[in-house]
Amino acid sequence: MGLSCLFPLELQLGIVAGVATPALADRVALLSSNLTQRQLLDVLRSQHQVRWGAETLRKMVAAMAEGLSPFRHQAQVSKLLNLLQQAAKTVGPRKIQLVVGRDGIMLPIRGLKKYKEGATATVSVYNRWGKRLGTVYLGQMPEELQVTLSDELTRLLTDVLGQWNGAPLRLSYITDAGFHPTEYFQNVLCQMPDPRRPGKYLEWEWVVDYYHACQYISDLA
Repeated sequence: MGLSCLFPLELQLGIVAGVATPALADRVALLSSNLTQRQLLDVLRSQHQVRWGAETLRKMVAAMAEGLSPFRHQAQVSKLLNLLQQAAKTVGPRKIQLVVGRDGIMLPIRGLKKYKEGATATVSVYNRWGKRLGTVYLGQMPEELQVTLSDELTRLLTDVLGQWNGAPLRLSYITDAGFHPTEYFQNVLCQMPDPRRPGKYLEWEWVVDYYHACQYISDLA
């Protein structure tokens, strides 16, 4: 009659969002990071004989995102520390490198004529030979001043660098020279305390990516 009820078997089986077993939910969450909505629905239909509509898929992905969100930060910190430990075991001519990337992507928003800029960031670890060992990724839907992404990225870097007690790191920041990347470098990275040297700041080098550097030089010419 439209009233909510408790279904013990559903709880025991761990049914997610009322529509999927844990195994299927895990599969959907993994695929959703690489496929469009239509592609994912097609894969579910062809490989798993699951015929969902867009609304059910969105509910499923939202439930998984909500469930995993509390664990994401610590998982990213642990992954980067593990990558740094791997890099420290290598022998080569360079310092271990922690590289931060930041950019935006223009997204179409339903109901709006103009695209809005979503925020993206990466944090990668390179070994002593300049080989990338791994990357963690951050993303945020369009938001004024990109506050959420900046806060998440700052928290991630602060925790990783605060817990790292191994070999000295080369810290690099690779972006275009847009407003948000520039502001973040000037107001956050340049003022990030060095956990090993009280009263000192961490030394970050800022590199404008090759494509944008060429574009700016062409415009100047």
